[in-house]
Amino acid sequence: MLPYVMHSIQELSVVDDLSHWANLNVQFIGKLTDCDGAFVCGCIEKNSPATIAVDFSLTSDIPPRNSTVRIWGELELSRNTPLVKVKISRTVQSVDIPLYRKSLIIRYNFTPRFATIKRT
Repeated sequence: MLPYVMHSIQELSVVDDLSHWANLNVQFIGKLTDCDGAFVCGCIEKNSPATIAVDFSLTSDIPPRNSTVRIWGELELSRNTPLVKVKISRTVQSVDIPLYRKSLIIRYNFTPRFATIKRT
């Protein structure tokens, strides 16, 4: 089983090709909302419009709307749009945003070069 690699929603929201990805298991933290009957996760950082679609069909529970959640799932493309099939989700009470950003920056140094993500 491959590990679930932490990504930001900004990174995942711009993925348009999975052919170079050897590991599609991802995890991220976001704010759960709904849009046109489907669920999306938005960034927890202020002034960031990035979102990613999430599919809870593999789980038994859906966290409350507008809650901050940590999600573990498999990245897919649906009509050339990134989508995460959620396998596990947990509601998070609070997130230290500066520490979260710092952890993502540290993780960038260890991301395999096959993950062709446009960093913002």
